[in-house]
Amino acid sequence: GHACYYVEYPSGLRVLFDPVFEDCCAPVNFKRFKRYTERPCNIHDIPYVDAVVISHSHYDHLSYPSVQEIQKHHPNAHFFVGLGLEKWFKSSGIDKVTEMDWWDDAEVTFTPQASKESNTLLEPIKATISCLPAQHSSGRTGFDRDCTLWASWGVKSAGKTVWFGGDTGYRSVPKVAEGVDDWGEEFQKLPVCPQFRQIGEHLGSVDLGLIPIGAYSPRHIFSQ
Repeated sequence: GHACYYVEYPSGLRVLFDPVFEDCCAPVNFKRFKRYTERPCNIHDIPYVDAVVISHSHYDHLSYPSVQEIQKHHPNAHFFVGLGLEKWFKSSGIDKVTEMDWWDDAEVTFTPQASKESNTLLEPIKATISCLPAQHSSGRTGFDRDCTLWASWGVKSAGKTVWFGGDTGYRSVPKVAEGVDDWGEEFQKLPVCPQFRQIGEHLGSVDLGLIPIGAYSPRHIFSQ
């Protein structure tokens, strides 16, 4: 399932993070790029989607087929993306998109979607969506590296907060010999990204953290 999460808040808010539902998340259908696990469901099986958050433009986080499926089955879903990505979504036929910079907060009110069997009038759902820093990169071709913003995201609703890391590093480490511990004493003074502390201070208490742990081999390249 990679970095895709579907989170429902006690307020009723339903958010999709980095939705990738196809079997191969790459511009070419190579076997090595295929998902390890079966998809848990299809997009049309998901009952409601209020917001979709995209961390960055790499194919394994921004999927054109999945975005089109969401637009087809959940036309009221609103997309939140980093700087430079709004144009990509508009060209894909999606108008409900908000482009944000690091440290931007969007105060949003969603109209809850009641079931067809219910005539109950539901209260509007309020949320704060925060575009936050990440230590990564972006790009979909060999000619657009870092032309759009990569980000982590904070989503608050009714006193509950989720932080979604997308893809992010923590510190940059040098190339070391096999068997050498790059967390050893001689490497303790390597700087770490200060923005994680800043994100914590900005969000306050976080109830759920969705944190990446992969894509760090070779470490001296992917820890950047």
